[in-house]
Amino acid sequence: MTTQRQATSAGATVSAPATVSVPGALSVQATATKAAKQGDAMGFVVLTRGTVTRRIPFWLRVTVPQLGRDRHRTLNRPGIYQGNTRRGASRVGCYRYPSNPSALGIAPCLHGPEQVFRIVLKRQVANFGVVLLSRARGTRVQPRVVRAGDENRLTGYAGLPLNLNPYLSTFDELSPTAGAVRPDAGAYDIVFDTPSRRAAGKFSFRLWIGDTTPPPLRLLTHTVRLGGFLQVSVTDAGSGVDPGSLRATLDGEDVGVRFARGRARVSTLLLGTGRHRLVFRASDYQEAKNMENSGPILPNTRQLNATFTVR
Repeated sequence: MTTQRQATSAGATVSAPATVSVPGALSVQATATKAAKQGDAMGFVVLTRGTVTRRIPFWLRVTVPQLGRDRHRTLNRPGIYQGNTRRGASRVGCYRYPSNPSALGIAPCLHGPEQVFRIVLKRQVANFGVVLLSRARGTRVQPRVVRAGDENRLTGYAGLPLNLNPYLSTFDELSPTAGAVRPDAGAYDIVFDTPSRRAAGKFSFRLWIGDTTPPPLRLLTHTVRLGGFLQVSVTDAGSGVDPGSLRATLDGEDVGVRFARGRARVSTLLLGTGRHRLVFRASDYQEAKNMENSGPILPNTRQLNATFTVR
């Protein structure tokens, strides 16, 4: 029996015993020295008996985390915070796993400076996450969530800026959010990274922890003038209202929604006088991370059904 290597990482070796009994157990040993370089090692364990040859593939990766060398700020409570990647170093380039989300429109590597914020969970929670609220002119920054100190331990797809909820119309689209669903107790790093030093700059973000409540909705205008606007109060004290989730129908027809400062406006321009029906739906940013394993379908979405009068 031999090993046949196709790719190696300096300082890493894979070995197998010269012989093995069949049927029986096959033990393969992988070792990495302290000086091993980050990279993949792959190949085959080759078994030979007479003229019969069988090949068993193997793969391993040596990781040398760099994130632990970055300074970090610990966040002790949910809220709105300010950041500036110009103050950070550029030690971390690529994140995994998944190792290459480029098919989803997400860059697998960001080679500009990063800024790290840490949260420590004393117990398991339903979720946590961040959403980018604003960026300075010229700033390009994306969030990632990983286990503390290790860029190789993303919290799965939830740790990427992507909408994961298949029940939303924005499913599989880029999202300004990153987080974790049902994370265990422990320390996590929220990394804001940039594609280049030129793209670094100031930004603001919201942190939430354990958001399982949908946005409250309230119709503010039960009577509206012909051609006027309905107004709906849409607020959320957790992850915040996701403007991209707002949907409205008037008498069953889809209509556009404008949103600013906690109020949604729906035009009644195409309606005549009389009584009409509004169906309005809104989600918060956590909903972009919820999937079937989050419990009820769309737990962070609320729907308002109301009637109003046009005069």
